[in-house]
Amino acid sequence: GFVHLTRGDLEAPYAEAQERRRLSARLANTGGMEAEEPLLPEGVEVGGVCLATLWSDGVPQRFKAVLDCVRSSTDDAPLFVELVATEGGAPFETAPPSTHAFLHPDEVSVWVPPEQRQDAGPLLGSVPAPPAAPLLP
Repeated sequence: GFVHLTRGDLEAPYAEAQERRRLSARLANTGGMEAEEPLLPEGVEVGGVCLATLWSDGVPQRFKAVLDCVRSSTDDAPLFVELVATEGGAPFETAPPSTHAFLHPDEVSVWVPPEQRQDAGPLLGSVPAPPAAPLLP
């Protein structure tokens, strides 16, 4: 059979995202004090994709994530993210122990697709590049 969808059914996900943004803005503006640093890193927005850095045994691990919400700026780790893929954007082969984390703004940055990144080195979850052809004399 067919499923009859109303306009409300189609707009529900958008409305939920808007409500999350309003809640995050309200939380960020509570307390009446200015934060010493920007609460959200440049280019990062609630509901948007970002690059999240988590630490495991002193080693940084980066993941593609979605910024779900922002707590009060007085919290040590105010940014709540959901990990959605490896740093290279590939689906998890083995999911991390937790797919949600509270992070400090220094641990979150704007998501840039792997093929557009300027940093060198292999990405976790990406396919290694083929070896370069040797230079001829």
